Amino acid sequence: RNHAARLNKECPDIDSKRVFFEEMSERGYLPKQGKGMYDALFAEEDESSNNTYKLRGTREHQLLIESLMNGNDLYSPVEEEGEEDVADDAEQHEEEESPLKRLYQAQLLKDHAMGYRIASLLMEHHQQNKINSHSSSSSQPPTDDRYLIIAGFGHLKH
Repeated sequence: RNHAARLNKECPDIDSKRVFFEEMSERGYLPKQGKGMYDALFAEEDESSNNTYKLRGTREHQLLIESLMNGNDLYSPVEEEGEEDVADDAEQHEEEESPLKRLYQAQLLKDHAMGYRIASLLMEHHQQNKINSHSSSSSQPPTDDRYLIIAGFGHLKH
């Protein structure tokens, strides 16, 4: 299984999630624990909830993923009777781990890992250019490299 599927299907409790995220950090897919970027990955914990190792995302991004999975048109919704009841019901069961919420966490893992990898490559390249420009043995000027990153609109927007 790929890593997102593993998170979705094989990490039901806090201990398995902790081991999973340690492995992802060791492989270089996510920042290592203790780094500021690591803590920024996760939603703030609330003593009354079980939010440990819940990846941080926005409500808009979650709605987008849900609309893609449910086939609902997010950008031109049609108001129907009972819509408020559905919203109230969703808020009431916010804490439950539904399959859709687990899928959203798997999508967040992919998005966070992609963003972290791109940022890591850019930072490594910048550091290497700084070393080369200060090295007396290097006669080459820093390169003016450009990167082409192909990502979908939803990845860039959210």
